[in-house]
Amino acid sequence: MLTMARGVVHRQADGAKFSAMKSAINRALRYLPAWALYPLFLVPGVWLLVGQILAPSPNPVEALEHGLGEYALQLLILGLFITPLRDVVGVNLVRYRRAVGVMAFVYVLAHLVVYLWLDRQWEWDALVKDFTKRPYIIVGMVSFVILVPLALTSNNLSIRRLGA
Repeated sequence: MLTMARGVVHRQADGAKFSAMKSAINRALRYLPAWALYPLFLVPGVWLLVGQILAPSPNPVEALEHGLGEYALQLLILGLFITPLRDVVGVNLVRYRRAVGVMAFVYVLAHLVVYLWLDRQWEWDALVKDFTKRPYIIVGMVSFVILVPLALTSNNLSIRRLGA
């Protein structure tokens, strides 16, 4: 019985520590403006581009294409985790969701431009062959088409017109 009482007290102390940590994180995030995430999220892409220019890998186009695609996917996943993080853990990042989503779209667009321009050099016959040969490219294109309206309506004017 005594051990159980200590366990309950210990769990309550951990809950208080977690609550205090959650409050400290939310307080600290209050001072980080959303616009600061735009240049912060551009750093990995610029770093990747500069790295491929200064010290190219054996296939720099593929490295750039895959790197931009991975950053885009990471930001998309981060954007999808914002609401569950608030609901489950209690850390509120909702005010940064638009910045994360817009930067994810920027990386998706950069990934697509590198693929179309540097990898396929705007050869439409090669693109059609890629579509039929590699189904994941079709998934990527459909995903891009889905992201376009989200990116176009993420500005303040569109949000006001659509209703918050």
